Amino acid sequence: MKDPQILSGLNPDDYPSRKVAVAMSGGVDSSLSVMILKEAGFEVVGMTMRLWDDESYRVKSDDRGCCGISSFMEAKKVAAMAGIPHYTVNLRDEFSKTVVDDFLKEYISGRTPNPCVLCNSIIKWQALQEKARSIGFDLFATGHYARTARHSDGTYSLLTGVDNEKDQSYFLWSLESKSIASTLFPLGTLTKRETIKKALQLNLGAAHRAESQEICFIPDNDYRSFLRHRLKNETPVSLTEGNILDMSGKSIGKHHGKTSFNNRNHIESGRFRGIASRIVRSQFGEDALHGLRYNGL
Repeated sequence: MKDPQILSGLNPDDYPSRKVAVAMSGGVDSSLSVMILKEAGFEVVGMTMRLWDDESYRVKSDDRGCCGISSFMEAKKVAAMAGIPHYTVNLRDEFSKTVVDDFLKEYISGRTPNPCVLCNSIIKWQALQEKARSIGFDLFATGHYARTARHSDGTYSLLTGVDNEKDQSYFLWSLESKSIASTLFPLGTLTKRETIKKALQLNLGAAHRAESQEICFIPDNDYRSFLRHRLKNETPVSLTEGNILDMSGKSIGKHHGKTSFNNRNHIESGRFRGIASRIVRSQFGEDALHGLRYNGL
C-alpha cells in the first residue's frame, strides 16, 4: 500500500463502518453526495442543521441561503428520492454562541473572521457529528471539495480537491486527524462541472439552484447593518461614524466606523471615490480617521 493512501470517500472497504451521516444543506453538492454514497453501498442518513432564523433582522432576499425554508425542503426531497431517513437538527443556540458571537467580537476588534471555518470545526464536526453518532452513524460526510489521506502510522491528513478552482480544503484546516479519519468527501475527485452534470442526470432540483456565496446568517451581505442590529444596545468605537482627515488634519470625508474597511480598502467618499488610498494611522477615539495618504490630487 502506498503511503499515504489517498481515499476516494466512495469505497466502503476503506472504513470500519458503512453507516454514514451526510450533512445536507439542500445544495447540489451535499445532494449529489447522498446519491453517490448510497450507490457506492453505504447506509446513508441525511442531517440538515437548523442554525439561524433571527426574524427580527430584515434581509433583502426571500431565500435565506442554506438556512432558508427552500433549502430544508430540497434536502428532504433529495432524501426521499434516495430512500434514506432525514433529520433536521436544531443547533441554533450552539451556532449563535460560538460562530455568530465570534464574528461580532472579531469584527469589533478590527479583524476579519471566517465564520465557515469555526462552523465546520465546532458545529459540523462536533455538535452535528455527535448527533449522528447518537443514532449509530459513526462516519460523517459533506459536499466539500477536499480529499483525505491515510498514513502508515495510522494518522490522517487533509488534501486539496482535484478541482483547483473549487477546492475547499482551506475551510477545513482546523480539523484534526481523528476527525478526518471518520470523514468522507465523495466530491473530492470531481470537478464542479462534473458534479452539476451528474446532478442533472439524476434530475436533482438542486442542480438548478444558484450557489450562495454569502455568509449564511447575513444573506443580504450587509455586514454593517447586521453588526448594528446585533449590537443595538451598545455602540462600540469601531462602529462610530466620524471624519476622515488627511495628513494635515483637514477633513476630507466621512467614515462609517472601523469595521467598514481595512487598510486595503479604497475610501468611498465624495470626490475621493475610487481613488487608491491607504490608511497610514487610525485613531477612532476622536471619531476621526487620521492619516489618509491618497493619490491623484
